Amino acid sequence: MSEHAQLWTRVGVAALILAVSTAAQAKEDVAARALAATAAPNAREPLSSLSAISIEGGQDGATATLKFGAERNDISWLRLGNAVGHFRTASVALSAPVDNKRGFTSSLTNDGLSDMASVSIQFSELKIPATAPVDRQTLCGEMRAGFEKLHPGQTAPGCSTELAFEVGGKALADQYNAAIDQALAERLISYFGVSAEIGRRSYEFYDPTTLAKSEANRTPWRIGAFYAWIGGRENWALTIRYAHEEAFREGQPRTVCLASSAPVLDCASGAFGHVKRIKKDILSLEGRWAPAQVDLGIAKAKVGIAPKVAYDTQADNWAVALPIYLFGDKTGLTGGVRGDWTSTDHDITVGVFITKTLSITNAL
Repeated sequence: MSEHAQLWTRVGVAALILAVSTAAQAKEDVAARALAATAAPNAREPLSSLSAISIEGGQDGATATLKFGAERNDISWLRLGNAVGHFRTASVALSAPVDNKRGFTSSLTNDGLSDMASVSIQFSELKIPATAPVDRQTLCGEMRAGFEKLHPGQTAPGCSTELAFEVGGKALADQYNAAIDQALAERLISYFGVSAEIGRRSYEFYDPTTLAKSEANRTPWRIGAFYAWIGGRENWALTIRYAHEEAFREGQPRTVCLASSAPVLDCASGAFGHVKRIKKDILSLEGRWAPAQVDLGIAKAKVGIAPKVAYDTQADNWAVALPIYLFGDKTGLTGGVRGDWTSTDHDITVGVFITKTLSITNAL
């Protein structure tokens, strides 16, 4: 297949991804409703995006990713006073470069699979702790006692805003909601999981002594685990990751000519020598912060940053990235700019990205 044909094939894949993203959003809404009900009495964004789409690119190439997920939750509702929510997810993601260059995410994660089509799976659990501090427990006790006075012989139906309003009117309901809001701000949500990814690519190289061209098919892979802490209001997060990867790398492109007395030399340009196996052990630390909603005149955009530092212990290489989220809407469509730096190139790579969601735990 020619380079132009490969390019248009990848563009077509990206277009197909965009077309099916609406269907993926239907699955996402299930998780959004469940988590919103557990997280707070008022509406807010979901803690996690199960199904998502992202396209990002710069001068080093572009990468498209489509993720489908399924969820299983074990949620005790907030009104019970000592609620704990467990939200488990399993997802499958398909990624591919949309041009013939290396995928843009390579400099961010030291990822040896970013220049090929790959499939990954992830299993994770998000644990939402109880929101029943002393103040709220005291209020719940008062509400139950008041209910039993109003309805002798009956047991109070849990602990809720409706019960507070029935027993003490708007004043008690407001006091109860304020206690919940304070509890949400002080709690710490944990999020952890494991992942695996596998890719496939054909490598071409030349024999430096004969200029004979050869081809080798290789299957890079990666496994990893992560743990994250998320603030109770979901406006910040801190994530640590470990990944082990076995990938492959061609030699640097060059031109070689065979020694000859003929007036026309026999030359070849490309990678020379066999493909090398590269092992990586990558540690990374990422912070996320969404400080506020900014009024841009036509819409209120959610602005955020997600700085990340990655270290490859095998090669003693560093990578630093700073994505900046600049806009977002109610459908979850967001975009921004990002800058990457690596200790190998000592260059800053600038690019843009568009994602389907902007959530503190998205793609953790």
